[in-house]
Amino acid sequence: MSLTKRNVTKAMVAANRANAQKSAGPISARGKDRVRRNALKHWGRAEVLRDYMPALGEDPAEFERVRAGLYGSLDPGDDFEALLVDDLAEIHWHLRRLIRAEAANQAKHRRERMARREELDAAEEAGKLHDLARYLVGKLGFAGLHDSPGKFERVIEFLRYVAASLEAYGFQDLKAEECLHCVYGGLNAGLQGTTLISNYHSWRQEEESWDDATKQQHREEYLTLLNQQIAWFEERAARHSQARAELKAPNADCGLVDGTPDNAVAHQERLERSFERKWKLLMAYRATRAVTSAGEDDQIGAETLEPAAEEKSPADGHDSASVSASETLESAAEPSGSECPESDSNERAEPGA
Repeated sequence: MSLTKRNVTKAMVAANRANAQKSAGPISARGKDRVRRNALKHWGRAEVLRDYMPALGEDPAEFERVRAGLYGSLDPGDDFEALLVDDLAEIHWHLRRLIRAEAANQAKHRRERMARREELDAAEEAGKLHDLARYLVGKLGFAGLHDSPGKFERVIEFLRYVAASLEAYGFQDLKAEECLHCVYGGLNAGLQGTTLISNYHSWRQEEESWDDATKQQHREEYLTLLNQQIAWFEERAARHSQARAELKAPNADCGLVDGTPDNAVAHQERLERSFERKWKLLMAYRATRAVTSAGEDDQIGAETLEPAAEEKSPADGHDSASVSASETLESAAEPSGSECPESDSNERAEPGA
């Protein structure tokens, strides 16, 4: 609607309503194609948002609930107010997405730090106090490498082979001893690794002199220590897999915002300012529309009262009936015209006599 004041009569309003009832909508194919998206506010941007929301891990139904909530709270009175409410809904949705992305990035960095801390703790527990990137497997063994699924798979495989070989052949399998060196390396193997390697090497030389009971006792003792190591590496592998899975979960949200955290904060501030500007524009337009509507109502009311005002007397503002009644009463209260001049002439003649 126009913001300029117009003189709107009752006839114009009635004609406008009558003409609106005659509209059957677009008839041509081009016209129908242009208006088929009228229900989608914001020049079709809402439809574009809904198309890409699933790829961003968002629920289009949730966006519609947010939009419907704003419509219910703000109650737009015309198409322009509805457009502003759509803008507010989209800006609010972008803010939610930005906050989610920021939280996902913080969670990702925290998980990475925790995973690195656990990895360093595990290396320290295993006795790998050196820079792990400088050494090969022959120096530090697989246990000294960075945590990875391949590392844990190889370590557990080698230790299980040692356990199976021990039950089958005792301490006489040289390949089992080589597997221990592959797992723990030859440099700073740690307390558990050093114990396993040294005991296997020494007991392999002494096993021939043992009786059956002593052999069984040493094998059970060694298997107990070996199974503890296998369980420890399996626990480390499970924790590593869980950490990796948690790191992958927020990756989609992390990619919603590019740049540094400072850029994300600046973008959030811009969105908040834009939301505030749209809100002020909506309130200003609503106030202007209210004033304009009030002026038009006054104009229509004045035009409605004009016919009644024309029936009033232009001299004193009384209607003809009231004037006639007052004149009748006045004439009845005054004396007749024949008596008044005579009495008046008599009264004026007395001083001359």
